[in-house]
Amino acid sequence: MRINLKYILQDFPPYKDPLKSDYFKPEPGAFVARDEAKAGAAKAGLDALFGKAPGESTPSKTDAAHTKLEELFGSGDKEDNKRK
Repeated sequence: MRINLKYILQDFPPYKDPLKSDYFKPEPGAFVARDEAKAGAAKAGLDALFGKAPGESTPSKTDAAHTKLEELFGSGDKEDNKRK
């Protein structure tokens, strides 16, 4: 049995590369930057609510773990790793 691809491919539209079309065209005004003044005021309000000094931040879990590792193994500098 022979299949004629000409008749099968008639039902499909021609292929258009999405990278060459306008599908990924950026729209002006799509990104709106965050208002830093509002964010700073909100952070200051939260710091005042929880009794922190302005600018003082709580270390993240990653920073706390990194500090404990540095205390245990040293800072990783070559001078720290030399045998004494």
